[in-house]
Amino acid sequence: WQRLRDEAAEQLHEQQMRHQRLESARTELVTRVQREFSTNLALPDALAAHGALLDADDETLVAATHERDELTRQLERMGAVNLVALDQYERESKRYEFLKAQKDDLDQAREKLRRTIRKINRKARTMFMETLEQVRANFAQTFGTLFPGGQADVRLVGDEDPLHAPIEIFARPRGKRVANISLMSSGERSLTAVAFLFAIYLVKPSPFCILDEVDAPLDDVNIGRFLDMLKKVAEKTQFVMITHNKKTMEVANYLYGVTMEEPGISKLVSVELGRAAELAEPESGDREDELVLEGSA
Repeated sequence: WQRLRDEAAEQLHEQQMRHQRLESARTELVTRVQREFSTNLALPDALAAHGALLDADDETLVAATHERDELTRQLERMGAVNLVALDQYERESKRYEFLKAQKDDLDQAREKLRRTIRKINRKARTMFMETLEQVRANFAQTFGTLFPGGQADVRLVGDEDPLHAPIEIFARPRGKRVANISLMSSGERSLTAVAFLFAIYLVKPSPFCILDEVDAPLDDVNIGRFLDMLKKVAEKTQFVMITHNKKTMEVANYLYGVTMEEPGISKLVSVELGRAAELAEPESGDREDELVLEGSA
């Protein structure tokens, strides 16, 4: 019996020593975790009551140690804890929502502008084609007035968008085969240009029209045709024309001239041709000297 008691006492002593070692290891581990991770790892009462950790064998402790080390390495790879990350996330989330709302507004505005541009382009194409047809009809008429028996037309070149397509002017006086306007004489080209300008003007005429020496390159034959058309259009429009051509002056209702009788002093002289013609007729003697010129400095 003495021997058995001694063996039991020795085993008890070994278990007490092992318990002390495990307790020391547990205390050191808890202290290290609290120091490194600022976490309170107080042993739960239920676990302490049953002595589960204290009764664990060496293999369980080794596995727990490996798991602890792996978790520690993962935390180290994650880096330091950013305590303001949540606040930054909140701010960035609000900024993202704000920018997203602005982007959506811009996308809607862009789509609205595109619809408006498409609508304007459709309207512009319709108006352009309608105006082009009117110009074509007017050009054929005005060219026929200036060149009796001649043919003229305005065409779009190619199948491009009418708003970007080139425009070709076709004009051929009677009895001539002209492949290009550049082959016409200077007078014919000038008269063709006048016919085209009047064709555009007649689409939407205005009460007044100013012409600046458009008759300068015209010869006597062409000036007569030009004046015939000018008289016809003048029934609905009042023309103010700058000219040095005497034939053009003859069809005017009023003449205004600028003279410089003295150096540096201009004088405006006006003549009402109808009144001048009446005064020029010999009635009750010679009245040519009664022609009155109105002037102002």
